[in-house]
Amino acid sequence: MIAEEKLIRAKVQIQYRNPFFARLSLYLKFKEVKGNELEGNGAGVDSIGNLYYNAKWVENLTDEQAIGLILHEIMHLSFLHLSRRGNRCPLGWNIACDIAVNKIVLDNNFVLPEGGILPDGNEVEIYGQVIKDLDKKSVEMIFDELKLKGQGQGKGKGKGKGDGWDKHIEGENLTPEEKRKIENDWLNRVEEAYVGSKMRGCVPAGIERLIGKLHESKVNWKNMLQRYVLSHIPYDYTYSRPNKKSISAGYYMPDYVKEKIEVCIGIDTSGSIGTKEVTDFVSEIIGLSKSYQNRMEMNIICHDVDVKSDLRISNGNIEKIKQIKVIGGGGTSHKPIFEHIKQKHRNCKVAVFLTDGYSDLTDMEFKDSNFAKIFLISEGGTTDQLEGKNCKVIELKP
Repeated sequence: MIAEEKLIRAKVQIQYRNPFFARLSLYLKFKEVKGNELEGNGAGVDSIGNLYYNAKWVENLTDEQAIGLILHEIMHLSFLHLSRRGNRCPLGWNIACDIAVNKIVLDNNFVLPEGGILPDGNEVEIYGQVIKDLDKKSVEMIFDELKLKGQGQGKGKGKGKGDGWDKHIEGENLTPEEKRKIENDWLNRVEEAYVGSKMRGCVPAGIERLIGKLHESKVNWKNMLQRYVLSHIPYDYTYSRPNKKSISAGYYMPDYVKEKIEVCIGIDTSGSIGTKEVTDFVSEIIGLSKSYQNRMEMNIICHDVDVKSDLRISNGNIEKIKQIKVIGGGGTSHKPIFEHIKQKHRNCKVAVFLTDGYSDLTDMEFKDSNFAKIFLISEGGTTDQLEGKNCKVIELKP
């Protein structure tokens, strides 16, 4: 079996074994390199998703090791390891990333190529140091414990070499704008993969913790909103049609069945909500509609103490969204809009409310409404009335 066939076979096997890794593997592109372009390593990955490989090295891998290779590189891309280094020592950062990645791969009962840094349970010995409690540590924390200030400071004394078997290609020639776009693309891909695997009850071990850590530092309120709306959109695999990315690469992979959901957007138009907040929120609605026009029906409802308007948006009609007239200006009550959604939009699965939090929320029983509830609290607003409520709260910050 030639190297590329082995990698394609590994990617197909991943489709059967885990939906999280399966979805992300579709973004990998295999590229054979010759000579010493990988600087003696067997494989490498860049931030775009190109997996470079030495054919002879791959041919010597077992089928299980080839799967482990793909998962290893997927994890580097998913958690932005190729763009988070900053001014840290490259060798130390690469080692820390490999330790964090290999921990997840092994914890999910996959096999890795020989020669890398393999944690032993929940710890690893490297450069004469033992790093414990790996399941509680981010890449940055692992790096800090390594205390490496420069390159070439010896080999690891744990299981494997200190420099691993893959090259991390960071993309120094990319502009800051290009790097930000690549980061956002991978964050969105990880979100969709996470949501899909969570709905099927098979999120890989260790993934939720790392996603949480990543979102603390990388994800703003717009990404968080998208994450929680997406989490309610069901999808599954189908072999009745191929995934377009796989066909263009010359092999057949399953596509995704994407179902529609109904989402209600409640905009508090009382006097305490400013034009900036409404403009920002409507802009994000437009972004969601553009991205998921075939998977989402939206109802945009303006209210103060009463429902003032209810606009239906189908098929991502951007121009119609831009024509929203903000009507209101009085006090605030959420009881009428909750009742309106229950009566007029019985198929609503998710309701998102933009408000400053100064309302009658304390007196309301959220359990009486079947739809999921997401509250976006405007800058300077309060979350006090939502404490203990069955809802997701996101604070809008600059």
